[in-house]
Amino acid sequence: NEEFNANILTNGIYDKDTKDALIRAAQQIINVKSDGVFSIKSIMAWSIVRRGSIGYAAQIIQAALICNGYSCGSFGANGYFGNDSVEALKRFQANNKMIKDGLAGKAVVAKLFA
Repeated sequence: NEEFNANILTNGIYDKDTKDALIRAAQQIINVKSDGVFSIKSIMAWSIVRRGSIGYAAQIIQAALICNGYSCGSFGANGYFGNDSVEALKRFQANNKMIKDGLAGKAVVAKLFA
């Protein structure tokens, strides 16, 4: 909300507004038009988030995982993609019949932001 001026209600519910805000934040950090639609252009501009990644991309993946019911541990969406975040991502990948490699690449963001 604060970093990206999302101005969405903080109510603990993952809804369309939350998803749109996460997509817009992701688009801002990958420098594509921020329109709330994670299109092919957005997907192609995405870089992989992996164990040890630090920054907004890691934080956005963590927030999207949490919003989809996958806890990233006690630190939550803190922008450091550590062991708890990798395990949350692997659970997401397993539940979505994806390769469980713990890498948040193009296929993962396409599914998270679908």
